[in-house]
Amino acid sequence: RPAAPVVWGISATPKRFVNAMTDLGRNTRAHTIDVDDVRSSGLLKDQIVLGHTDGVEAAETTLVRHAVRRTRQYHDRWREYTTSSGDEDVLPALVVQVADKPSANDLADLVGTVLDEWPEISASNIVHVFGDHSDLQVGESKIHWCPPEDIQDRSSARVVFCKTAITTGWDCPRAEVLVSLRVAKDIDSITQVMGRMVRTPLARRVNTDESLNSVHCILPRF
Repeated sequence: RPAAPVVWGISATPKRFVNAMTDLGRNTRAHTIDVDDVRSSGLLKDQIVLGHTDGVEAAETTLVRHAVRRTRQYHDRWREYTTSSGDEDVLPALVVQVADKPSANDLADLVGTVLDEWPEISASNIVHVFGDHSDLQVGESKIHWCPPEDIQDRSSARVVFCKTAITTGWDCPRAEVLVSLRVAKDIDSITQVMGRMVRTPLARRVNTDESLNSVHCILPRF
């Protein structure tokens, strides 16, 4: 396929593209947008709250239990805000990022923890975006596969299990809490994951509740 004469792109992590173009002898010109300008537009959250274990090894189910509690807090605060403002309901989603080959028992423990800690939802509110594109029987629960691009508009999806599907090409501003059980050291990969979590559900700041201008990420192995 012949080379495109001009490529115009936008990325928070352009390093690999720039290196590839340099190797091909192509010229690149970068224009950097200050993050404060983007944040002032209301499209990005003000703050990322990082949950951590302070170097102490914690059980995965303990981390997920904490993440569910945080998600329920967001749910209550969004409900209070949208009731008073008249905006459309925001139903915050919890993202649980697991290792490449989680065992059936590990998945069953995580799903069981979610359902135990969040009695208002059922297995029908939990989806996965794994690469096999098929429903999973996890213990006594059936977890449906959902295309990543459909999650934002599928309001019934409140908990999303994933591996690397949220790294790129995934847009879900109502994803308010992330707990990652993966090891991550590459700065570009980490930046891409975080970039999926900082978008504002209403595409603007919330002036009456500062907590809704933040996201909560639990990243014990980043």
